[in-house]
Amino acid sequence: MLLRFFEKCLSTFVSLVFILFFSRRTVFEKKTNRSEKVIVLGNGPSLRTDLEAVVKLSSNSYIDVCVVNDFAFSDAFFKIRPCFYVLADPNYWKEGVIGELHVRRERLIDILANKVTWPMRVMLPVEAKQTFKLNDATSQFVAFEFYNRTPVDGFDCMKFRLFDYRVGMPPPFNVLIAALTLSIANGYKKIFVLGADHSWHEELSFVDGEGVLVAQKHFYDNEAERKPVYKDGSEFFTIGDLFIRWGKVFKIYEILALYASYRGAVVYNLSSKTYIDAFPRATIEEFDEL
Repeated sequence: MLLRFFEKCLSTFVSLVFILFFSRRTVFEKKTNRSEKVIVLGNGPSLRTDLEAVVKLSSNSYIDVCVVNDFAFSDAFFKIRPCFYVLADPNYWKEGVIGELHVRRERLIDILANKVTWPMRVMLPVEAKQTFKLNDATSQFVAFEFYNRTPVDGFDCMKFRLFDYRVGMPPPFNVLIAALTLSIANGYKKIFVLGADHSWHEELSFVDGEGVLVAQKHFYDNEAERKPVYKDGSEFFTIGDLFIRWGKVFKIYEILALYASYRGAVVYNLSSKTYIDAFPRATIEEFDEL
């Protein structure tokens, strides 16, 4: 117990140091006045099953919708007309992006600048502020806001307050972690997650000469090519690396469940297929009862 206490003290201290050096002041509007509920859509394959129901729900004035990463490349984006769009992948803003990644970024900028015809808030990490092509994405309908993704750990009472102040969040290993943290901090009382399969381990393979390959499938993909997963730079993840990282992701959802409870909120997992066990499970057919 004593060792655990000192570990928490150290984690809290390190988090405060990181915040001091890496976090920046941000300005956030509160959630839209119309809703206590928000649907957060991951891009997992299971979303295909639930997409029609989500489109119907999104037409209700009392429900907000948050989407992430490449969701704008699907036809459903223009039917759902989300209020929030969260980006976390550095390839959306870092310099020197080439090839397919550059094409995707330019396509997204064009959609934001020329094809969004409803009010929408796009949320990016603060480090994107100086590099993301905001001028190219200028639109009367799109507003950009920035969040700190400085990793925060330590005592719950301290880290939850830091989440509230938006100076940091749990280590955002994926964009869904960022989207859920922001949704809770923005004051939503009921957060509904769909498309959060997290079944990456089912797509693992090992090929001599190529190493560990993963097919990272999305609901809008016809096929997903099996590829190595890169760390920073040119080094690949091993199977051991991947399972350690995925394990950390699932533990972070447990932290977010506690954070939601601290804020008087609940995160429901409505995904048709999912391995996330940190949040109460329900089906989209039960939405109105929750």
